[in-house]
Amino acid sequence: RYLPDGNLEFMGRIDHQVKVRGFRIELGEIEAALQEHPSIKEAVVLVREDEPDDKRLVAYVVGAGSTPEWREHLKAQLPNYMVPSHFVEMETLPLTSNGKIDRKALPRPDRKESNGIYVAPRDHIEFKLVKIWQDLLSVDEVSITDDFFSIGGHSLLAIKLLAQIKNEFDKEIEVSSLFQNTILEKLASLIRQKTSSEKSSGLTINLQESEKDPFFCIHPAGGTVFCYIKLAKVLESNCSFYGIQSPYLEMDPINEKSLKEICSIYVGEIKRKQPKGPYKIGGWSAGGIIAYEIARQLLEQGEEVSLLALMDSDFSSFRHEITEEDAIIQIAQAIFKDSWEKVKEELKDKDIDTMYEYMLNEAKAQELFPPDTERERIERLAKAAFFNTKMLTDQKLDSYPNEVIYFNAEEGKDLSIEWSEVLKDKIKIYNIPGSHMDMMDSPAVELIAEKLAQEIELAQKEVIPNGGL
Repeated sequence: RYLPDGNLEFMGRIDHQVKVRGFRIELGEIEAALQEHPSIKEAVVLVREDEPDDKRLVAYVVGAGSTPEWREHLKAQLPNYMVPSHFVEMETLPLTSNGKIDRKALPRPDRKESNGIYVAPRDHIEFKLVKIWQDLLSVDEVSITDDFFSIGGHSLLAIKLLAQIKNEFDKEIEVSSLFQNTILEKLASLIRQKTSSEKSSGLTINLQESEKDPFFCIHPAGGTVFCYIKLAKVLESNCSFYGIQSPYLEMDPINEKSLKEICSIYVGEIKRKQPKGPYKIGGWSAGGIIAYEIARQLLEQGEEVSLLALMDSDFSSFRHEITEEDAIIQIAQAIFKDSWEKVKEELKDKDIDTMYEYMLNEAKAQELFPPDTERERIERLAKAAFFNTKMLTDQKLDSYPNEVIYFNAEEGKDLSIEWSEVLKDKIKIYNIPGSHMDMMDSPAVELIAEKLAQEIELAQKEVIPNGGL
């Protein structure tokens, strides 16, 4: 069209005009803006509706550079509603037989290509937000560094997101606040700020939803269950995966309980999710010992336990009284497993206050904790480790009548020998390459999941009786 000053304004071809969420958009205008970027050789923009009633702009780009760089370039020139949700890097654009771009041959965007490095959730708020975003945006994987609007979110989904936040956290977030905090970890920080005293997250956390029967995995000494996220993900087609957290993470002041008392609480939690057996239960490290007592109590109540899986659980290590310093070291080793040697040196000969301060600052520096984490969180983890370990000290394991599945870390002490003595050889052992601290990380966790999936399938087929208890 002609402008008042006599110049022509580029309006594009009519067949490349589209309407997305009420906005009329000229695809050629977006393509022209992209091609102004020095690193881009070619660019094509499409509207895709891969999910019903969910139109999204997708840019296909040939050139160097990165998605964040291209997105910022467009934001500086175009309104937000014209910035594509997905960017797909292409080596070349497909052509028709007469040399034109074959738009129908352009692939459905792969979320992993579009959104960079994955960073896992670090607390229950981030974890719940990840689950909400996955459901709303129909994506398999959400990083806490992802931007809601960059991975497929739009204004209508934003309203649904705010409603789900209200339902899940009982917190009102203004629309304007959401648009200022579109990165998941920033939105989680906003929710934390609105929570003056952190509301209990509950003892049972659903780490993986499925139509299959539940598998309950008990926390290790540190009390949280986020160590099981990878295991739950790999087992998604085999079971619903529930993690049982320690009540010591929320108690203030702490009401100390015995192993049998704690396990009685956990049995109640498990029965709330699954009123009748057969039950499938497991745990890594100290979680395996707790799972053992839970399974025993269920059998005593006349329930059926079809699977008890212990993952490198050393009951003989709980033979000495624990100190607060011991608990701090225990937590530090779990938090900083990839830099433990360095952290161990830094913590050596430090007083308790200095240990806490160093761990907090180092965890933030390594982005292992959210930037707004307070020291109280590490103190709570250490207290949970202290009381959970104290609870297990000098415990004598009562007999268990059924077979136990045991995953033994090949590096370090062979714990399966001691379990074989306790269980009178009613034990099936899988040796897993790696150390104790490797068990919940790749590649060990995939090996455990493969064998555990087989055992879950076997447990579905036959119910193990309660052994006459």
